[in-house]
Amino acid sequence: MDRFDAMAVLLAVVDAGSLSAGARRLNAPLATVSRKVADLEKHLGVRLVVRTRRGLALTEEGRAFVAASRVFSRNWTRRSGRPAAIMERCVAGCT
Repeated sequence: MDRFDAMAVLLAVVDAGSLSAGARRLNAPLATVSRKVADLEKHLGVRLVVRTRRGLALTEEGRAFVAASRVFSRNWTRRSGRPAAIMERCVAGCT
């Protein structure tokens, strides 16, 4: 599992408000997006999101991980000199 891609997928899902909306935003199949989030949760050993009929909600661990991921993403983008470098790579790899 590419943790950078999984992190970018999770951020897109959280920003979009649901797995389905995140998949549309990434132009990726819902099954792929759902699997990447589940694989990340398994890798970390914690539940990051609670899936509901109306979308999703972050767990306490999920809020902490998303906050840390946003800091990482901003720093990575600043250092790489390319805007949204992680997201660009994720979108290319999700389809």
